[in-house]
Amino acid sequence: MKKNIVYFILLIAVAAFWFGLKTREQNKGRQARVNRSRLVFEHFQKEDIAFIEMELPGERVHLELKGHDWRFQDNHLPANNHYVDMLLKCFETLTYGDYVSSSVEDHYRYRLDSKSRLVVLRDRNEREITRLYIGKPGENYRTAFFRQGDSADVYHTVTDFFITTNRPTWYDRQIWNVPESAVQFIVLKDGSREIRLSSTDSKWMDHLGRPCDAKAIHQILNLQAGDAYETRQQELKQTGSVVLDLGVNKMTLHLYREGQTTKAQRESTPDLTYVLSENILAPFFDGKNTDQENH
Repeated sequence: MKKNIVYFILLIAVAAFWFGLKTREQNKGRQARVNRSRLVFEHFQKEDIAFIEMELPGERVHLELKGHDWRFQDNHLPANNHYVDMLLKCFETLTYGDYVSSSVEDHYRYRLDSKSRLVVLRDRNEREITRLYIGKPGENYRTAFFRQGDSADVYHTVTDFFITTNRPTWYDRQIWNVPESAVQFIVLKDGSREIRLSSTDSKWMDHLGRPCDAKAIHQILNLQAGDAYETRQQELKQTGSVVLDLGVNKMTLHLYREGQTTKAQRESTPDLTYVLSENILAPFFDGKNTDQENH
């Protein structure tokens, strides 16, 4: 009888131990899931950010918020606001993911040493809010290793940080976006040839009364470059121009041809050179006789 009681007590003890162990494992798993989904910047407010410094492969990008627009800090040229919003969204949604290592010696394995991408955010008083190191991406570039500030801790998480910082340029490639109703005339020059376009009943005609391609007009008025960079000291021979006559003022774009490449500079921002993905004058001039007198 006593032996049965002892066995029964031992059985209860083993069951209690197993249950406790199982509970601890479940709690540990739950805690791990909670930690993985925990936000790195729980109180992040993108409205607090006024300065962004990026150390990226082959370039340094320092941006400053001016009013509602981001500009390069050194030359005050316009930056791509959409790209900056995407970058700040990455900070806003960044989670810890999986803890990997706390050893400085391991940083090179995850490209979190001198080869890392560095992003520093500062407030309006230029006080550093955070310093984030972005390391090696995953196979699909939707994950990355990262560490924060002076901490040696390495984490691996789902994030678009690598894709977001892998831009051909941070300059704003939107040359202009002008409503059709605001334009009275468009004057196009290609070498010695010139075409004057005007709109009647929402239909664009050239000075010889020939209809213009609506798609080509839309491209001229909503002009987007394929690339943009700070203008360097170089001799560019002007080969054409686009002038939008808005009545009270004009918007002018100078065009330059280098082989098969068309470059452009706005008269208002000559320090920024745009590279166009195609010759925007071709639909208006190719195969057309423009030698007759303008109306």
